[in-house]
Amino acid sequence: MKNFQANWLALALLAGALTVGCSPMRYSEFAGRANSWPTAAGSMAERQFAVPVYRGWPERPYRVIGSVRFEDPNKYWDDGIIAMAAGMAKGKGGDAIVMRSGSEFGVGMTTGAIGDPKVYSVNQPTALVIQWKSSTEVAEEGQQVDRLVAGFRERHPESTVKREVASMAADYVQWLGLDLNSPATAKKLDEVLQEVGQPADNQGVRWLFRGHVRATSITTSASDTVYGVATVQRNGDALTIVSTSEKSELNFSGTLQDGRIAGQLGFSAGSTIISAKAEGVFTDAKISLTGQGHTADGTFQGSFTFNR
Repeated sequence: MKNFQANWLALALLAGALTVGCSPMRYSEFAGRANSWPTAAGSMAERQFAVPVYRGWPERPYRVIGSVRFEDPNKYWDDGIIAMAAGMAKGKGGDAIVMRSGSEFGVGMTTGAIGDPKVYSVNQPTALVIQWKSSTEVAEEGQQVDRLVAGFRERHPESTVKREVASMAADYVQWLGLDLNSPATAKKLDEVLQEVGQPADNQGVRWLFRGHVRATSITTSASDTVYGVATVQRNGDALTIVSTSEKSELNFSGTLQDGRIAGQLGFSAGSTIISAKAEGVFTDAKISLTGQGHTADGTFQGSFTFNR
């Protein structure tokens, strides 16, 4: 019954639009090179529409094939508009849609988004049209990553970089939008792992990090995964962390006592600048850091894992 009502409402709205000569929905095919899009450990989807509708990143590997936007950038996406978007996505071969907004936190950081106006418009709400990857595709990508890491070890047999760090670096270069089979990918992987493998100097020690960030407001919620290389410096009980990520900036200033860290976290992506209290755990092999704070419109949460 819910599916019937949603589909009927979508058809009614579409018919109204056609009477004035055009559809209010626009579909753009994705032409980027993104191989790895963010996933979430747990996610929720609304299933009363033609395809599932996600408000955050899905839990399964997928590819983005396009995006759907409503012509009026200020129009609130009610159930009728979402039903239209879901119906259009299904017609284009999509298995689900992911609701995003160009003005939301984190969109500009997403793999494939920067420099690709076909996926995101700056101010308009957008529904990403996605297709699930098959188990065969996922396995093949895993084998490609294994070959990429093995190639690094062959080129640098002296390296003592751990397997976990090498795998994270492979995820990092995918996040940058590089093709796994491209020579540029192997070159970038070498650069990242050699930087992380450097001994400490007067600037500190380089660590590879992965972060999961989320911002919420009364009407929107957005999340993203970010990667980068950070310089970690200790001076007695004082600890500072400064990132060199391509798509975001991260810094931390605080104290380290008995393996526990606490202080102030700064994070920025595009025009979004966050300051939040943070705490975590420090060991010789891993740093975990979690921060939470308020923004002008709502709240921010970020969790970061550093490896070397």
